[in-house]
Amino acid sequence: MYAEGVVYFSTGFGKPELWAVNVDGSGDVTDTHVEWTVKQGIPAKPSPLIHEGLIYVVSDNGVASCFDAKTGEQAWKKRIGGAYSASPILAGNNLYFGSHEGKVTVIRPGRDAEVVAENQVDGKIMASPAIVDDAMILRTDKAIYRID
Repeated sequence: MYAEGVVYFSTGFGKPELWAVNVDGSGDVTDTHVEWTVKQGIPAKPSPLIHEGLIYVVSDNGVASCFDAKTGEQAWKKRIGGAYSASPILAGNNLYFGSHEGKVTVIRPGRDAEVVAENQVDGKIMASPAIVDDAMILRTDKAIYRID
């Protein structure tokens, strides 16, 4: 992800970390341009999401977290349960987290972990949902859903 001159990325498998790196350097900028890193609660598979200065992640084992994009400080952490491969998405005014168990947890973006809904679909959610016009396309191992 990129915002305001900083690229944010998760290092993935092994020991996943979330990094914020200023993009105006060249060569090895590890010692000069790394703004911050977070080493706990970062997913190996789901990608992070940035919205209005906050970064949202869900760990592979079902802990959603929110971090301040400027400082890396944790705004909130909430166990939503399940296993996760799909990345969270923002649609309308909500964040959607889809689990292997077919549960979709809906959280309002912001510095509070306000869960506004939990919905169950048939099948495992492994792929990240897509937004097309005003609809969410959600694929499980048993069905494809279009949610308007």
